[in-house]
Amino acid sequence: MVIQPQYEYTFGFRDGLASVEVGGQYGMIDKSGQMIIQPKYDLVFSKTGDLIMVEVDGKYNYIDQSGRQVWPPTSESVASSGQKQYNHALDQDLNEYIIAENVEKVKSLLAAGADPNAVDENGYRALNNAARTGNLDVVKALLAARADVNVKDDGGRTALYWAEHNHYTDVANLLRQHGATE
Repeated sequence: MVIQPQYEYTFGFRDGLASVEVGGQYGMIDKSGQMIIQPKYDLVFSKTGDLIMVEVDGKYNYIDQSGRQVWPPTSESVASSGQKQYNHALDQDLNEYIIAENVEKVKSLLAAGADPNAVDENGYRALNNAARTGNLDVVKALLAARADVNVKDDGGRTALYWAEHNHYTDVANLLRQHGATE
């Protein structure tokens, strides 16, 4: 089945659901294109187990697939009740927003505690993904969050390798200024 283009942005499907942006708000669709979680959140993170983490006004909360709130929407309750799931969801989504070159969402996730050295499902580190896209602002955000400038992906390549390989001279120069070596 092909879902007709109708969203400002979509992320890949994970566990049968994909985050979508409609009018600057985020929700989730299933593989048939049916809206499962209405687009009313500032961010909708990946589904982790039976729960979906959402952000509203800078606060994080878990909802179930019907959209029912599981805990009161405070950063503290999410952190104390599901830190491991919370971090996993942040890290998964960080790499997706890096690839989408959405600087504001990347900064939001980093501020919420996403690991600037997070690894995606393909073995790429966050900084490597940013260098592969050539988005200087995303690279700057990750470096400001203390990403390891010389970390290698599963293929043994660094962010500097990817910047040079893709001819992103400004990104390569910035990485070198922060101590990158090959």
